Parts: sequence; structure tokens; C-alpha cells
Amino acid sequence: MGNVLAFGDTDFSLALWVKTLPGATNEMYPLAKHASGYGGYLVGMNTGGVYGAPGKAWFYDIGAPGQQAFSTTDVNDGQWHQIVCVYRQGGQLGICVDGMPFEDLQQAPMNPVTAARFIVGGLDYGGNVQANFQGWIDDVQVYDHALKPHQVDYLFAHPSYVYFDEILPVTDGLRLWLRADEAVADGDQQPVAIWADRSGQALHVAQSDPAAQPRFIARALDWNPAVRFDGNDFLIRESVAGSSLMSTDAATVYVMARQDGADLYNTVLGWGYGDNRLFVHYTWGGWLIFQHGPPAAVGGGGSWLPPAGWNDAVHLVELKRESGLFSCLIDGADQGDQATVGTPNLAAVQPLLIGSDAYRLNDMTGDVFEILVYDRALSPTERAAVRDYFQERYYGMGGVVGVGSAPHLQPALAVAPNPFNPRTVVSFELSQAGEVAVAVHDVQGRLVRRLAAGAYGAGRHDIVWDGRDERGRAAGAGVYLVRLSAPQGDAVTRVVLIK
Repeated sequence: MGNVLAFGDTDFSLALWVKTLPGATNEMYPLAKHASGYGGYLVGMNTGGVYGAPGKAWFYDIGAPGQQAFSTTDVNDGQWHQIVCVYRQGGQLGICVDGMPFEDLQQAPMNPVTAARFIVGGLDYGGNVQANFQGWIDDVQVYDHALKPHQVDYLFAHPSYVYFDEILPVTDGLRLWLRADEAVADGDQQPVAIWADRSGQALHVAQSDPAAQPRFIARALDWNPAVRFDGNDFLIRESVAGSSLMSTDAATVYVMARQDGADLYNTVLGWGYGDNRLFVHYTWGGWLIFQHGPPAAVGGGGSWLPPAGWNDAVHLVELKRESGLFSCLIDGADQGDQATVGTPNLAAVQPLLIGSDAYRLNDMTGDVFEILVYDRALSPTERAAVRDYFQERYYGMGGVVGVGSAPHLQPALAVAPNPFNPRTVVSFELSQAGEVAVAVHDVQGRLVRRLAAGAYGAGRHDIVWDGRDERGRAAGAGVYLVRLSAPQGDAVTRVVLIK
């Protein structure tokens, strides 16, 4: 492909599917952008000398033998495997085979920008291409950022899909941007010590007390992570100037969250106290409340009754202050305007909390996916663009959230292990209860096995497929399609049965 896809000491990722002949031992390079003696990067398999390891995949940029990231999984068994390699700034190499976790993390020299040809199925050695790969290569992807764990798992569970990190379309006036994939944790269900602000203002919130740390949930909604609060957790930044978050008479706030049950007091975001606040109460006494300046009780905020189906479901809340009015949209549906009085003191320096407020009486119980705070009132066109961003990121491409319409929640579907023998687990997650059907088909669309048919509640469900058909016979090795039909939509994923 010529001298393309060059990276220096900056984050990048490689993903590809490979299959070799069973027991292949020759040194192979399914992907390389590397010039011998000058550096670059490559994905290798097996070993031909001092580099690599028999049967393993390995990721190399520059350095001595042993400074590569090696897989622990054998990749020369004649089966399809997905290899994901991640480079992080500073020379850290990571490699995954067939999804997370990282099988090896290795510190290597920093990667230099190298003028080398990008080659699939070989290696540029001394200006000559060595085409030494024997087997099959599919779905080669190169990313200019470090894939996160939930993104790696998504790509493994969705062969031939591309993971798009949706771009926020409106950044003018953005003062705070918390998205769950920026929460610092050691993996799924692990405590969150820091939640990094993506806005560029560096208003990171943190929690040093392990007993008060929320948890990172890797797959809270269709492969999207969330930060989960249990009613005793919160993240805080002790000193934040009002001018860092807002202006005196205008603001736009977006919150993507889910509260557990019929909890009457849940604060998602809280800055300040007394007569100087920026609060979002997901519920307070049964009301959704937005405060910008004095308390809502004296006109410094708006309050709205949440719609039916509010509890235990994910909602996008859009709040705005403009021209003396507070407005609220829930899942794109207009909840009406309310008059406001008073303005915040921007010179005040007060604590900013996520999952609570300074009074610590209304701690959040539930999941928070994303928070955006703008210091101005976005235009109708800008607000529609931001809603489109949430729609695409969290609900797929099944339409745009608009006034009077609720988002269409695509059910999450995954199969693991994949490939498998003799059994695998089909996992699906529903945002609402209803009739569900799960079935396995061959690639011609013929029914192989019905796995589920009936009523299922909201949440995650796991079903085992033992690799047999409707008559109890062992299905043949090959590719199958698992199809899910649910009230909020359909989903399909590929699974490979090996022998």
C-alpha cells in the first residue's frame, strides 16, 4: 500500500483476523509497516530466530528481542483468531487474541515515524518484500487511537464491524464532558478512582476513599460503559470556579443516565450550595430538577414530573437556560418551559460532585453514561446535532431522537467463547421487558436451533448453546448466525463452531 498509516510515539491500534494451516511453524507477518534497522511496527506469528515465539502472535515496534508483546493463545491451530494490538504513547505494547483481556503488556522503546510500505501478508526487508504468510487474513483495521477494553470486545463479538468513536458535533462553550469510557478503573465491575474530563478544561473528578468509589460497568447499554453509583458513592473536585462551568444567564446540560427503582432523591451533578448552584437532580421528591443559581424553590430552577417508565431505564435529559426560561427535553420529548430568577456567582469557588451534591443527602443510585455542560444556550440546530450524537453512540443508526419520540434501543447481543467447542454462551441485554426469540441459523438462513422463545424481563440474560440442532444432533463445524428478536429491535451476530 505504499508509505501510509505512519505513527510516531502516539496511540494507535491494529485489528485483524487470521487463520493458518494447522500446526504451521514458519515465521509469518500478517501485517507490517516496518523497515529493518529503522523501526515501524508489525504483527508477527511464530518465530524464525530471536524474535517471536512458536505458535504465538506478537506485536513489535522497535527494540531488542524480548521487548515484544506476546500472546498466550496459540494462533497456529487452523482456526480463525482475532488479533488486536494496541500501542500507547511512551512505548507500551499490548496484545489481545479473541477479545479481552490483554494477554501481554510490554514496555518497548518509543516508536519512531518510519517511511516504510504498509504490507498485508509480508514484510519489507532491506527494500524487498518477503511474502511469507500462508493462510487467510480478513478484516484488517487500523485506528489512530488506543482501543479501550469494551471496544476490543465489541470488535471480537461483531466480526467485520468497525468501532466508530462518534465525534461530538458541538464543542463551542463546552465546559465539562464526562463520558464513561474515560473513567479510570482496572476493568469491569472495578472501582473508579478518577473520571477524566474530555472537554479540555481538565475538570477531572476523583475519589480517594475506596469505600466511596463507584464502579465501572463495561457493558451497561449495548457495549457502552457506565459509571455505577450505589447510593454511597460520589466523585468530587474540591475547588471549581463558577466561571469554569457556566455563564450568568445561559447554559445547556445533557445527562445520559439510569436511576435504580423509585428512588426519590438522586443527584447526578452538583456544584455549589446555598443560593449559588448548578444542580441536576434526576429526581428530588419525585421531580426532575435543574438549578442554575438560587434553589428551585425560590425560582432559580425548573422542575418537571418524569414520564412513565422513568425508573430503571436509560434516558437522555436535555436542560437549557435561556432568556429567563428553563426548558427540559426527555428522550427528545419537550417537557415545557418554566420562568427563572436569579443568577449564579461566577467568582465563587465551590466543590463539583458527580453522583451527589455538597449536602451529601441525595447520593445517586444508578448508572451515569455521559454528562455535557455548556456555558451557553445551544441553538435548535446545535441541540439536534447533539441529540444525533447520543442516538448514534448509544442506540445505533435506527433513526434520530426528535421531539415527541423516544430513542429506539437496539438490544445488545454477544456470544462467548467464539469460536467455540463444544458449547458457548449467548448473552443479550434488554432495555425493556417483552417477548423474545433467540435462534441459531446457518449461513443459508435455515433454522438450526431455537434457544429461547417467551417473556423476558429487562436486563441481561445468558443462554447456553451446546452446539446441537433441533433434533439433538451435533451441528457441523462452520459459521452460524445467532438472531435475537425483541420489542426494541432485532440483532444478529456470527459464531464459529470448531471441531
